[in-house]
Amino acid sequence: MTQPDTRPELFEISATSHHLESLETALRAAAQSHGFGVLNVTDLDAKLRERGITYGHACRVYDICQPASALEALRRQPAVASLLPCRIAIYEREGELFVSMVRPTALIPRLAPELSALAAAVELTMIQILKSTAAASGPITLDSRSESHPQA
Repeated sequence: MTQPDTRPELFEISATSHHLESLETALRAAAQSHGFGVLNVTDLDAKLRERGITYGHACRVYDICQPASALEALRRQPAVASLLPCRIAIYEREGELFVSMVRPTALIPRLAPELSALAAAVELTMIQILKSTAAASGPITLDSRSESHPQA
C-alpha cells in the first residue's frame, strides 16, 4: 500500500483494503460504540461534480461528535466552535483507500491551552474509531491500538 506523505504530528492516517461502503458502515458503528454520532457526511467528489469540476476519486468527510466533550469545550472556550465537529475522512489516492483525521492535539491547544487534556482524550478515542474503521471490524480499545503512533 502507498504510504501517505503527511506529518504524523498533525494527521493520523490508516490505509485500508476494504470497500468504501463497508468503511462507512464500520465508521458509523465504531463512532456509536464510542459515544460519538455521525452528524453529516460530505461527498466532496459529488459536490465538485455538481459544480462542474472533475475530481474523480472517492473523498467523503464525516462530521462526528461526542456531545459531552463538545459541550465541555464550548463552555470553556466558545471560539473552539470553529474546530467542531471533529472529522474523519475516507479518501482514495492512487487507487487505494485511506481513513484519516486531523489530530485534535495539533490544533485545539493552540486556540485554547486549557483544553489540552480534553483534546488528548478525544484524540485517543478518535484514533480508536479510525483504526476500527480502517480494519472494518469491531471497536478497537486502547489495549489493541497500533504501536506505530504512541500517544503521550
